[in-house]
Amino acid sequence: KRDLQFFCFLFEYKIAKTEQILKFCYPTSSITNVRYRLSRLKKLNFISSKGYESHRGLIKVFNLTKSGKKLIKEYYSEHISNFKLKSETPEHDLMLIEIGKWFSKNKHTEAYLTENILQSNSYYREHQSFSHFVNIKSDAFLDLSFKGDKYKVAVEYENSQKAFKRYEKLVSEYYLSSQVDIIFYFFKDESIKKAISKIEKNN
Repeated sequence: KRDLQFFCFLFEYKIAKTEQILKFCYPTSSITNVRYRLSRLKKLNFISSKGYESHRGLIKVFNLTKSGKKLIKEYYSEHISNFKLKSETPEHDLMLIEIGKWFSKNKHTEAYLTENILQSNSYYREHQSFSHFVNIKSDAFLDLSFKGDKYKVAVEYENSQKAFKRYEKLVSEYYLSSQVDIIFYFFKDESIKKAISKIEKNN
């Protein structure tokens, strides 16, 4: 059962490193046991791994395989298109795990949907409450309840400097959407915060 929960975790977030897998999927195990389990699941071709270079050196990350996804198809029977089994931006997506799990534990959170969940189910694409989040390709959707009111929140994490016009387009799309009540931005660099703040002042 814990392995199935782990596969669901990988499907939702696309990627995870060993420490996160221990923390969120096998919290009562030791790091040694988790490494052994990951090695066994990899040999069975349910997960795969690769290393990527970060500012902290080489980091080993894991993702779900097509064989692994078949084991959880009953949980995601409606999620049949546009899903990704591998991350194209490892550092970005690893941080989204920490953000997502923090919100998931928050008492004000009614629902938290990752990008992979939003993009892979036609229900969200066609539903009036979610379609803008899908079209804008939000990093996540957050259904927030606070003091009796409910808010539809877009979650965005920016870990690299983009061209100013790309930020303009992103912010404008959110401000023009009637579906988005709040945007939560998370930044790796202060310069990114300043760039987006400048655009928001003009909207």
